[in-house]
Amino acid sequence: MSTLKVTTIQTSAGGAVALTKQNAAKAYIQFSDADGVFDETFNASSTTENSNGNLSYGLTSSMSNADYPASGEAGGNFSTAYSRIISHFGSTASTAQIRCTNSATFTTGTSFRFCSILHGDLA
Repeated sequence: MSTLKVTTIQTSAGGAVALTKQNAAKAYIQFSDADGVFDETFNASSTTENSNGNLSYGLTSSMSNADYPASGEAGGNFSTAYSRIISHFGSTASTAQIRCTNSATFTTGTSFRFCSILHGDLA
């Protein structure tokens, strides 16, 4: 067994290495309230509020199709013990749609924090 320890990986020309393999995230967002301003982002443009707890964000580089794997987390009203479930249903190759659902009632509702991560192939 070998061990590889490096500080920086670069292309042979000295530039940054693009992570294009299946195991690298292709997009992610995090924001702490639904105002459309990202706290942290990669390969994502501005958000659109579709309805209460239902947001979309555009992808700077589109996915190869709409069937990419996605995961996420959402936090709701912290005065209740209910967690939030996130759904990526309705996403397209160029737009990720995320919904925040209350785990007690399964109704879509306001979230104070959204995190979304996409994997798969870029177009």
